[in-house]
Amino acid sequence: SSPTSSPTSSPTSSPTYYPSEQPSFGPTQTPSSFPSDSPSLIPTVCGGNPIQRAAKLNEIISNVSLAVDLQNTTSPQSMARDWLINKDTYRECPVENECRLSQRYVMAVLYFATNGDIAWNSCGRNSTKSSCVKTDPTNDSMALSVVQRASNETWLSSVDECLWGGLACNDNTGCMDRIEFESNNLEGSIPFELEQLRELRYLLLEGKIGKNDNKSSKFLSGTIPSQVGNLPNLLKLDLNFNELSGTLPTTIHSLTNLIELDLDNNKLSGSISPLIGNNVNLEFIQLDFNQFNSSIPTEIGKLTSLEKLSLIVNEFSSVIPDEIERITSLQLLRICGTNITALSTKVCNLPDLKTLNANQDVCENFSLVCSSKQCNSQCQE
Repeated sequence: SSPTSSPTSSPTSSPTYYPSEQPSFGPTQTPSSFPSDSPSLIPTVCGGNPIQRAAKLNEIISNVSLAVDLQNTTSPQSMARDWLINKDTYRECPVENECRLSQRYVMAVLYFATNGDIAWNSCGRNSTKSSCVKTDPTNDSMALSVVQRASNETWLSSVDECLWGGLACNDNTGCMDRIEFESNNLEGSIPFELEQLRELRYLLLEGKIGKNDNKSSKFLSGTIPSQVGNLPNLLKLDLNFNELSGTLPTTIHSLTNLIELDLDNNKLSGSISPLIGNNVNLEFIQLDFNQFNSSIPTEIGKLTSLEKLSLIVNEFSSVIPDEIERITSLQLLRICGTNITALSTKVCNLPDLKTLNANQDVCENFSLVCSSKQCNSQCQE
């Protein structure tokens, strides 16, 4: 048909190619399905996303613990890894600080290895903060030589691990300086992963005094891990009143800064290595109520800073060697309840010796040759 002679409708008063005042494609009330320029589906954590953080932590952890332990879902190592990566709301970043890279993980391993959820008397994650005690090295001048970061927060809480009860860090470095528990019902074994705490100066995990009087008490068992010898700054090792067994690791004798070795009331056995002469800064040795045997090595004479040597109720034999004369700082010597048959007459020359304790026959024979030292045969803990 022919075109119409006039438009089918009148033109509008405003050209249609101008934009309207209200765009017809305005934003919807709900977000569109298209992604934004900055994705918000995966939150940023530690400069990356949670998957990247987990990968980095897994890398660190795999260099700390054994693969066989991490593959066992019920092991302390596996439980600590799961907590750190998936449940720890503190969200520790794997920072490039040598001690902090693994420290939080290692403390979690210690917690699970000693049954912190069930056995601990205080400071466990299910405990109240008021029951947890802040470590207090007030009477230890060497401890106070480092500015301490410490508090009484419960373990695995969402704060710096240095603030968990029983712990203290060097406030300048954030590295673990002290682990201290006494009568807190720790049970299980000491994890070798503690070797990662290279700045640690105090490892004090005492059981309950008078443990045989309380059948409900728990204690550390197993052996002392040889990796303790990888703690070069360790000053005090106190593991008494537990049920530790096996021999004293010879690696301990590489700890040349060690001042105190306190392992009484355990089930330790074997001999004292001649390598003990390497621990030249030892001032205190207490090995009472164990099953140590053999003779006292002559290298004991190299410990010229030693003030107290207590070996009661063990199976040591032979005699106290003449080399003990070199320990002019010795104030206490206790050997009763052992198979040691004689004291060297050189003991009489020790100028500072105030307490001397031995079996009755040993004391009687010693008194015949040394009237200046009183030997007591009362064998008391």
